[in-house]
Amino acid sequence: IVLRHTSSGNFYSFEITPDGQWGFVKFVNGKGTMVAQYQSDSSIQSGSGASNDLRVVAVGSQFTFFVNGQQVGTASDTTYSQGTTGVGNDDTDTKSEVLFTNFVVAQPQ
Repeated sequence: IVLRHTSSGNFYSFEITPDGQWGFVKFVNGKGTMVAQYQSDSSIQSGSGASNDLRVVAVGSQFTFFVNGQQVGTASDTTYSQGTTGVGNDDTDTKSEVLFTNFVVAQPQ
């Protein structure tokens, strides 16, 4: 999930990997730095045909991350306070396929 995208190369990214890890990356001028290091979580489905429901709650500088309804972690960063949200795939493996469905952006309660 790409969030607080302010301009080309400037945004945050909540990511999961094919081997069941999640991480939170900040991109500044296209250069990524880890805000929350990649770590495994049993909530993440992995392997061929795996399906995962991702959610980020971003309030101010606080971020809370969920996979399949389970909180997997939190992070804090003040670099970007606003911007657009979307989805993306940076997997360069030509054998992978990613499908996004039911993407929703909502005001946190």
